[in-house]
Amino acid sequence: MSLMAMIMALLTVGAIEAGYAYHQHGSAQHAVRHAARLASLSDPVARASASDPGAFDIECEGATQRCASGSFNSAAFDRIFYGPDNDGACAKTQAARRGLCDVLQGASAEDVIIRYRRERTGDMPSVTVTLRERPISTVLIGAMIPDKYTKLPTVSATLTGGDLYG
Repeated sequence: MSLMAMIMALLTVGAIEAGYAYHQHGSAQHAVRHAARLASLSDPVARASASDPGAFDIECEGATQRCASGSFNSAAFDRIFYGPDNDGACAKTQAARRGLCDVLQGASAEDVIIRYRRERTGDMPSVTVTLRERPISTVLIGAMIPDKYTKLPTVSATLTGGDLYG
């Protein structure tokens, strides 16, 4: 009987932690969608993309504070990461003041990639915000499964200029 109780307890705790891991993945998706919207409405992190009327594909990394071409606008990156008030803090706040790290507690600027892209002259530009894989915050699952299997997958969200008009 006690063996059965132990198995049921493990299954129950495992189900709760799996649900929490699923919640963390949903929160990461929500955070990058919010950050993509902020990025599409903000000054670009890559200064070259704002002045280029033709095709471009520029990726900026929070880890290196560099863009593939053009200079890195750290104030624009901070606005996306910390929110419009750019308070430098990651905490719960009013919806209008949220940035990526306010939506997803524990997010790191080093894990954020922002990509600006336009394929042809005349096309609407798009912005993609990507959050690299990060560890899942659990107790039981983390203790039983190796680290390489307990990471949230990379999450991305893309908005085009046309998405803002509709």
